[in-house]
Amino acid sequence: MSKRVGPIEFDVETNTYRIRYDPQTISPSVAVISALEEITASDATDLPPLYGAIDPQGLDRLVRTTRYDAGARDIRISFQYQQWSISVFSAGRIEIQATDRPE
Repeated sequence: MSKRVGPIEFDVETNTYRIRYDPQTISPSVAVISALEEITASDATDLPPLYGAIDPQGLDRLVRTTRYDAGARDIRISFQYQQWSISVFSAGRIEIQATDRPE
C-alpha cells in the first residue's frame, strides 16, 4: 500500500480500481499518480506526465474548492490518461478503469 493513498480495491465485475485518499494531506493530482504507481507497479518517473491529460493544478483547485465550499456536493472530474479512464471525487475517492485504447 502506498503511503500516500489508502488501500486499493479492485472490482472484477466493472474492472475498476477504487482508491481512498485524504484530501487534507495529499492533493488529488498526487493521489492519482500514487494510485497509478501502485496499480502499474511503476515509479512516477516512468509514467507520462499527468499534464498531458489534464492540468494537475486545475484539478487540485477544482476538487479542493468544491470540497471546502459550505454545503457542496461530492463532485466528479473525469479524464482519460493513457489507457485509463480516471474519475476524481471531491470526497477523497478515485476510480480508475482500464480502457482498450492507449492515448
